[in-house]
Amino acid sequence: MEIGISDSQDTVFSYINAKGDWQALETPFENGVVPLGFSQDNEEVYFLGSEKGAEKRIAAIWEFSLKDGSYQVVYQHPRVAPSPVMDEDDLIGVWVEEYYPEYVDINPQHPSSQLRSILTNTFAGARVEITSHTENYEESVVAVTSDQKPVEYYIFDRKQKQLKKLLDSRPWLSDYAFQPTEAIEFLARDNLKITGYLTLPKKTTDQRPGLVVMPHGGPHARDYWGFDHWVQLLSLHGYAVLKVNFRGSTGFGKNFEEAGWGEWGRKTQYDIIDGVQWVLGQGLVDPDNLHIFGASFGGYSALQSAVLEPDLFKTATGYVGVYDLPLLFGKGDIPTARWGGAYLNKTLGDDPSEWLKQSPARQVNLIKASVFIVHGEDDDRAHFDHAKALAASLEQQGLTYKWLTKDGEGHGFYKEENRQELWNELLGFLTTQEPRIR
Repeated sequence: MEIGISDSQDTVFSYINAKGDWQALETPFENGVVPLGFSQDNEEVYFLGSEKGAEKRIAAIWEFSLKDGSYQVVYQHPRVAPSPVMDEDDLIGVWVEEYYPEYVDINPQHPSSQLRSILTNTFAGARVEITSHTENYEESVVAVTSDQKPVEYYIFDRKQKQLKKLLDSRPWLSDYAFQPTEAIEFLARDNLKITGYLTLPKKTTDQRPGLVVMPHGGPHARDYWGFDHWVQLLSLHGYAVLKVNFRGSTGFGKNFEEAGWGEWGRKTQYDIIDGVQWVLGQGLVDPDNLHIFGASFGGYSALQSAVLEPDLFKTATGYVGVYDLPLLFGKGDIPTARWGGAYLNKTLGDDPSEWLKQSPARQVNLIKASVFIVHGEDDDRAHFDHAKALAASLEQQGLTYKWLTKDGEGHGFYKEENRQELWNELLGFLTTQEPRIR
């Protein structure tokens, strides 16, 4: 027996043997279903998918019986999609993360579940993953991480009940004291519940810190609680950092994701802006020292939020961002991908006038923030032409900007010297008291 799905991920096929044909199965799923694997006895197949007609359309773990063709939910969270944990093909647990990571046992008798219970008590408040193991889990390699610690690796000897540290993934950071990241929740202006994460710097004076907003990329992705080197770098230099899981983010159900379709430059950005206003309402940061910095779609958000709220941000930094939406249909690797055209029409809509209205490169006359453009000249995802279009528009308006591009870099800087230059230039850009461009 083999299981497959259609390109549109809305049809499940079964294949019995080499002489048989693929046959479509009757399933309760809407598009986006993912087969996970077979049960240990090969009598069930596990799927991750959302049910057709369900009110919230939040993905669940399903079990399909090969005997009678029945489906049943194995695990579903009321607000977020689970991430399955498999041992080969066998489902043993799930991670769920509405705010903080939480592990839920599906098979508590499995050796890994018993081991995880021991390790979770040992590393309270951390995320523990079993990355590899011997056949009977006599020895296991364990990855441990948290908001304040990069990944550390340990080996656990079950027979001896001994835990031994193997290595730090970033030993050069071991002398730093990093700050905790707290989950937050607020209502957007249309009363949609939005979650995010806030990291405050260590308090050294009575002055409130500045704030850097870091919208995530995608936009169909999400931020998670955990260690983020960008967040901690900014925190060490005295900034609070805000991340927002705006509408369009994945993992909160299809209704939430699709609420961002066609709203890249409007409601999605207002969720980010409303998050800033929530933080300001808590009295935690300096309202005159607000910045926004993001990569990919986050770079788009940095500039578009500065368009929508010209007086809110002191600086806006776009890193490998997209700024002229019509370019997405002709430049980069998205339009050449098999799924590219359908994805763009789905998420941006098919009205070219809306693409122009929601393109920050077409509205730079509204921007008052100081602008920093960072781009890889060989970027296949967000083509370099986006950076050039934004720069050209700024120049046409007689507006100054900061510029950092690198030949040989793509959708992000990967050479160590270029990353260090970016960090230093960004920190300098945030701390210089340049007037806003007019």
